[in-house]
Amino acid sequence: MRQLLHVTPADEELVFVHYEYELTTGDRHRNVEAITVPDGLIQEVQVFFGGKV
Repeated sequence: MRQLLHVTPADEELVFVHYEYELTTGDRHRNVEAITVPDGLIQEVQVFFGGKV
């Protein structure tokens, strides 16, 4: 399972995505990704790993 919690544009090319996911063990975690999207094409994704929920 993966659930989007927030999608927040930072500027014209940068979006932050906050999501929660569940592992096969049942543990749930949250991460944030900073996605750079110039001209509508994904150029870079940085993942900031969160902790257990």
